[in-house]
Amino acid sequence: MRTALALVALLLPVGLAAQAPAQRGADGLVHTITMPMFGANVAADAVPMQQNVITMRGDSAIVMNGTTRTGFVTKVGTLPLRNNSFLFTECFTRRARALGDSVDIPGWLLNGGLTQTVSVRPLA
Repeated sequence: MRTALALVALLLPVGLAAQAPAQRGADGLVHTITMPMFGANVAADAVPMQQNVITMRGDSAIVMNGTTRTGFVTKVGTLPLRNNSFLFTECFTRRARALGDSVDIPGWLLNGGLTQTVSVRPLA
């Protein structure tokens, strides 16, 4: 699902299913991601096994898992990045278009907590 300020995708890693709603700002940055994790082969209305809420704020990524809060240092303007997810790829594409197409955007790896540079270039 896609709206002006929200994207929702269904991610299907091996053995688990996860929905990843991302709330974007008008600036093209992702501000909040909610990632409920479900067991394999569960009903569509099943309760998640766990849920992470990731908030990107300034130079920080804040992860809430239940009542546990973990903060990670990153860079201002960082977008979340998870494997080859089309949801996050679209976020990078939209941000690049807002900044002028050929840009380097910091990406915060959801599966490791590290920040790496993602170079976004138009196809020739």
